[in-house]
Amino acid sequence: MDYKHLINYLDDVFKRLGASDVNLQLAILDSDAPYASASGINISGKIYGRITLTSGLFKLLDWREIKYVLGHEAVHIYMNHLPVKLLSKSIKNALVVLSIGNPAIAMGLLTSEMLNLAMYKLGGLPSEAKITKEQELQADLWSIILMGDPEPAVNALIKLSGGDLSKPSHLWEALGIPLPVMSVEERLSEILKRVIILKREGIL
Repeated sequence: MDYKHLINYLDDVFKRLGASDVNLQLAILDSDAPYASASGINISGKIYGRITLTSGLFKLLDWREIKYVLGHEAVHIYMNHLPVKLLSKSIKNALVVLSIGNPAIAMGLLTSEMLNLAMYKLGGLPSEAKITKEQELQADLWSIILMGDPEPAVNALIKLSGGDLSKPSHLWEALGIPLPVMSVEERLSEILKRVIILKREGIL
C-alpha cells in the first residue's frame, strides 16, 4: 500500500500548526492490534520525530478517522508533550534509584504514592495523571480543529474502545497498581463540552 498521502497529510498538519521544517518518519507495523504512537520534539518550529501506526488501524478506521489519529499524534510532537512526559518519568525513576539504600527517600516516595492513591480514591488526579489527561484532550481538540469536524474523532475513539466506553482511555500507576486517567466515555464527554465552547467562540 502507498502511504505517501499520509506523509502529505502530516506535512500539512505540521505546517498549519506553525512548523517551519518537518523531519518525520512514518512507520507502519504489521499487526492486527489497532494502535498509534508518537515520539519526537519541536525545537523552535523544527519538527524531529516518528509516528507509528499498525496495519490493524487501517482495517478498523476509515480515512477521516485515520486523519484524526494522525493529527492527534502530530499535535503531541508539535506541543512537546513527549519531552514533558519523559522528564517527569526520568525524575521519578531517578528518585527510585536514589531510594535504594536511602530510607528517607524511600519513605518519601512511598508516602507520595500513598497520597496519590488516596487522592484518586477521593475522585482527584495527581499531577502526573492530570498532565496526561490534559495532553490527550489538547491533542484531540487540535486535531478536531484542523479537520473542522468532531465526528471522525468521536467515531474513532468509539471504534478503538471496541464499543466499551467504560474502558480506560489511558493509565497511570500508584504503588504499582494501574489506574485509569479517564474512561473513553469521560474523554468523549470532555471533548464534546470543549467542542461546544469552540463553536460558541467561532473557532470551529
